[in-house]
Amino acid sequence: PWPIQQQHHQQQQQQQPAWLSNINQPVGQLLAGLGLQEFEPLLQQQAVDLAALQLMEERHLAQLGLPIGVVVKIKAALAAMQ
Repeated sequence: PWPIQQQHHQQQQQQQPAWLSNINQPVGQLLAGLGLQEFEPLLQQQAVDLAALQLMEERHLAQLGLPIGVVVKIKAALAAMQ
């Protein structure tokens, strides 16, 4: 592509929200790092990838049946990633 087109493409990539880079990324590695891998099947059943997890609020996670301690750990880990 022409240099102007490349520059425009790079600008578009930079303008995307950070969570978009995590679409279709499994949550397993994050959960395993927190010692919470037993909750991975629950999140997979609900089609929660890393991007969705970043967008979810504590109440959403609690509605899935996750204990509050697990919710707090996940939210803290996600905040540290940003």
